[in-house]
Amino acid sequence: MLLSNTGLKGTTEADWSPDGELMVFTAGPEDPSATSAIYVSEPDGDHLIQLSTPSWIVHAATFSAEGNRIAFVSAMPGADGFFTDSDPRLFLASLGFNQVEEVELGMRGTVADPQWSPVGDWISFNFVTLDGESDIYIVRPDGSQLTRLTLTPDIWEGATACRYYVP
Repeated sequence: MLLSNTGLKGTTEADWSPDGELMVFTAGPEDPSATSAIYVSEPDGDHLIQLSTPSWIVHAATFSAEGNRIAFVSAMPGADGFFTDSDPRLFLASLGFNQVEEVELGMRGTVADPQWSPVGDWISFNFVTLDGESDIYIVRPDGSQLTRLTLTPDIWEGATACRYYVP
């Protein structure tokens, strides 16, 4: 990926689109005090598109099976401009529409490691409650049918272990 002329640095967490035509990744601006954003581009760096607002903290972007949506984790600043009141949450970006929306889960805690099911009808993720319980959940992209798959207190579980679960 040739991103040397874009002003981005700290490029991490790249994922290929299913057809191999695009990559999604996290990168930050040259200013080290600024937060990172989610970008999509062709593998050679052409047609760079910024999907998330740079004032968010973002990571773990991953393409859907169809390649038209990207799930990622983000914490948006609270009303005071700080991230202390904002737990990392699950977001979806729709390519072609430049639209980003939160997947409403209806619970407070930290979302991590989102992964799409092979046909794109579910997203698995790790969720850590405010009291530190960590379990794997699945949810439909529209936020419906939220289901906890594990219930194991005191064990950290990553959703990547659930990558190929299809209910």
